[in-house]
Amino acid sequence: MLYYSTWPISEQKHVSENNYRLKEVYIISFCNFALRHDEDWEEDKVLSSYTLREDSNGEKMTEALHFVYVELGRFRKEKSELNDQLENFLYYLKNMRLLDKLPDDRNLYDRNMRNSFDIRTEKIYAREEGKAESRKEIAKNMLDDKVNIAVISKYTGLSEAEIKAL
Repeated sequence: MLYYSTWPISEQKHVSENNYRLKEVYIISFCNFALRHDEDWEEDKVLSSYTLREDSNGEKMTEALHFVYVELGRFRKEKSELNDQLENFLYYLKNMRLLDKLPDDRNLYDRNMRNSFDIRTEKIYAREEGKAESRKEIAKNMLDDKVNIAVISKYTGLSEAEIKAL
């Protein structure tokens, strides 16, 4: 995982000359087995997270690098035992090869993504319409102040025909 973490770090080589701060990098690994941990590790703990720390006192070296492991080999719940979205996700991820259809959660996700896209598109359209109306209003005010049509066109982006129609 150290090797893979170097890629997103090296992609940040274009930081400014006076700013050496790296954006945070998360390496998320899905393992179909259980990692070895100390004896006091909870046997059913599926998520583990690591950072770079100083050996003697545990001081964190940087906030820029995180390693997260999802140990599917430790996830042993049955479908009837699932309590939340994370457990549902882990269950379906671990048992993906056994599924013969998309889970209901996936259908709900797809529907929500389509709705989200539609809403985003509507917002973009409304914003553009608002900008167009604003340009027209500015052009009207400039016309009222007897500003040359070519100048109005230059600053509003409207064509001379659109301005004359106002």
